Parts: sequence; structure tokens; C-alpha cells
Amino acid sequence: MRPARKTFIADFRASMNPCNTPELVHISTMNGYVAGPDMIRTPFPLFVQSKTMPFSDLLGCPNEDPFPEPLDDVPWNKKTDDRLLWRGSTTGMEFRVDSPGWNMSQRLRFVQLTNRKDGTVPVLPPPKTMQEEIGTALEWELSKLNEFYMDTGFTNMVQCDEQTCNDLRNNYALKDQIHVEHGKLYKYIMDLDGNGEQLSIVSSLIS
Repeated sequence: MRPARKTFIADFRASMNPCNTPELVHISTMNGYVAGPDMIRTPFPLFVQSKTMPFSDLLGCPNEDPFPEPLDDVPWNKKTDDRLLWRGSTTGMEFRVDSPGWNMSQRLRFVQLTNRKDGTVPVLPPPKTMQEEIGTALEWELSKLNEFYMDTGFTNMVQCDEQTCNDLRNNYALKDQIHVEHGKLYKYIMDLDGNGEQLSIVSSLIS
């Protein structure tokens, strides 16, 4: 659902709240369900990490981690790949024909952006020294930017009906799994949460 017309935003913080702006509900994977997410019937206190409303669609990571962190025993100067690495599955919500906004989940948006072959994006050029001021953003072709700096893709299509799974395979990058030892050769690894339970480098690489 989209607003009928553009209006002046008097309260930016309130505009980011789905309760005040229901048009934003479909962007959040926690709210991307037809009947709403499952709720815990018996409330109990829990210490959690907080986040800001403008980024409410990015799910918070729980404090507990079921996966042990692998030992990164490769020195920085031995890491040979400068690209940003991410592998994962399409977790986060039910991807179905009748699920509004399923293509707005954070994993899908990330994979789509980092594999685009058309269009440009403004990029701030890095200063040559710490004293130099940051210049004006330059328009970079996404095809070259993604080729040189990104290695991202899904390893599996899950939580989807037949039609939506086919749409995912046809419109989003599907790549092979990468073993942890291979992943250690990358200088940068993206930890992009799906539904609050796959947090470590291990799961980011092979989930």
C-alpha cells in the first residue's frame, strides 16, 4: 500500500513507526505476514539489544549464539580477496504469492543491490590523507562496483511456495556454498541476519 500523495513529514521519528505509518509494515520482515507473526503467549523479561526506528526492518541479533566462532588464523596480509563476501538462504519470512512485500526483506534487497548490472550509485571517494576533506560523491556504474567489490548470493531458496521459489531463482543470484576455510581468505564478510538465529561467520558462509 502506498500513500495517495506526497506530504510534508512533520515528525521523522514518528514516520518511521509502522504503528503511525502502516504503509511501512510490508518493508519489515517481522511484520511481513498475512496474519501477523507468532506471538509468545506468556510474556517474560529479557535483556535485548535496542535499535533505532529508521532501521526497524533490520532484525536485531539475539545475545546468545548457538554456533561457535571459527578461529580466524589467516593474517590480514594473507587474505587475498578484497571483495565483500556473503552467502545465505532466503530466511526471514514466508515467501508466498499472498505474502505482501516479500521482496522487500533485507536479504533480498541486499542480494539484489550487490548483483545489479544496470544503473549507477553515488560513492564518496576516499581521501588520500586523514587531513583531506571528503569530496563530492561520484556516480559509479553498479555493474563495475559489484564486480570488483561484491561476492554475494543465495545458496538455497527456502520458506517459499513453488511460484515464489521460481521467482527467487530467476531474479536473485544463486551461488555455490563456500567452506569456512575459503571464506577466511576474504578480507570482508557480511553478517546479514535472516530471522535472528544465524549469526556467526560459519552460518553466514554456509547457511
